[in-house]
Amino acid sequence: MGSVVAGDRLGQYGTHGGSALIVNHNVAKIANLVVDDNWPDNGQNTVCIQYDKYANVVFALQNNYFGRNQYDLGNGNKYAIRVYSASRSKITRLWTNRWEDNNQPMTEGRDTGVRFMAV
Repeated sequence: MGSVVAGDRLGQYGTHGGSALIVNHNVAKIANLVVDDNWPDNGQNTVCIQYDKYANVVFALQNNYFGRNQYDLGNGNKYAIRVYSASRSKITRLWTNRWEDNNQPMTEGRDTGVRFMAV
């Protein structure tokens, strides 16, 4: 489960606050990062991939099984994997990630697992 805001009765998103994994290279370049064979679930953005002042984010996100307990931002709008920029993120093996409940591959879409916020 992702983190929650301490001291304020779990914050606006309840137990879905925060992320299980945030990737953002605002301090140094990200290199040789592999996230493999995990079971992330229950976040506002369960995996959140951002970018900042360094070059593109490059890493492998592979063979993970995701639960479906992400925060619903309304009308089934959920973020299991949220990628802030498709063009600034080079994520290898992204499509090897699956849903834990039915073993189906995650796809790009509003409620199907992978959300790209910008090109």
